[in-house]
Amino acid sequence: MTEAEIIIQKFPVVLFDDTCLLCSRAVQFILKNEKGVPFYFVPLQSPALKNLPGLNGLSENSDSLILLYRGNVYLCSDAVLQTARLIGFPWNLTSIFFLIPRAMRNGLYRWIASHRYQWFGKTNTCMAFTGKFRGRLLEIT
Repeated sequence: MTEAEIIIQKFPVVLFDDTCLLCSRAVQFILKNEKGVPFYFVPLQSPALKNLPGLNGLSENSDSLILLYRGNVYLCSDAVLQTARLIGFPWNLTSIFFLIPRAMRNGLYRWIASHRYQWFGKTNTCMAFTGKFRGRLLEIT
């Protein structure tokens, strides 16, 4: 078993669009606010992404933040809310939004995702993980 496979089984792993500035800011937010459990990250543009369990048919053009945690795959608003829950207080209080029907939450999520480049911008360079976060970008083989 590789180190990445062990990490994926034990810790939350966020798949994100590393060309999207909103997504990169979300990753920075997670790193800044996480308490206790460390998050790891994989760019959606990673060619080895198809090797991750539960991600069959995932397109590298996915407009969803994806959370892998304890064998579960969370997409769209579920990924955001579950990530906030795992970050800890006060962000876990956003769990109240699970009371809103998924179709409504995901509709809003997809609307924002479809405009993310227009509103927040796009970059050609991958986000740098430096300092104490150097090992948080997973290399999937």
